[in-house]
Amino acid sequence: PPWAVTMVWTTAKPSPVPERMSGLFVDQKWINFVPCFFESFCVLKHAGCNVAYWNLHERYLEKRDDCWIVNGQVPLVFYHFSGVRVDGGATISKFYDQFTLDSRPDLRDIFALYRDRLIHHGIREVGSFVYAFGRFSDGTLVNKLQRAIYAGCIDSFRNTSPFDAQGSFCQWAKKHRLQSGIESSAQYNRHTIDRLDIRVRFVNGMLRLALRILGADRYTLLLKYFGFISVLRNQKDLFRDLPAG
Repeated sequence: PPWAVTMVWTTAKPSPVPERMSGLFVDQKWINFVPCFFESFCVLKHAGCNVAYWNLHERYLEKRDDCWIVNGQVPLVFYHFSGVRVDGGATISKFYDQFTLDSRPDLRDIFALYRDRLIHHGIREVGSFVYAFGRFSDGTLVNKLQRAIYAGCIDSFRNTSPFDAQGSFCQWAKKHRLQSGIESSAQYNRHTIDRLDIRVRFVNGMLRLALRILGADRYTLLLKYFGFISVLRNQKDLFRDLPAG
């Protein structure tokens, strides 16, 4: 059914104004409203609950006998292993690079235990499975840009399966050269970008030229637009031939 496809591609139900879904992530934004509309709720502030990469700056582990203790005060209830790779080496999470297991040796034992259990329970075998919704019906990769544009233009392609290689979305994506055989963007971040790379130097040179031509105020406006258009879902604004919904 159409709603199932929508859930797979956008993790949100269809909306007449898809732009309003930007910034939403499953339940997290909605939970912010709980204190406004409900009386019988509890905010759990136990430091041993949900230790994760986003709060490591304020939480430290130590091993006492067979127990982990958080901040030297309370027992660890559970650690949230978000974005952990079984062969990730010193990396704490694929989403995070502020700390590593080298800079946070207090986490090494619990990561080693968790990764060992993943391997014991078959993570390597499961990791070899092919994601069912990662390819079009002809085997072509579905990349992040295509998913984002589809999510932003879902009403234009509602009457076809987004995975059908002969369907209107795939054909439209081919027309606009949106297909790619690989997806390498996840490899790049503020640490891996080489400022001496000729491509980076070229872009920086063009920006310096734009600043000189436009002046500070209009250059700032240009960068604000770049910030908007850099959101993959907003790329749909570049195309004028989207089918009518």
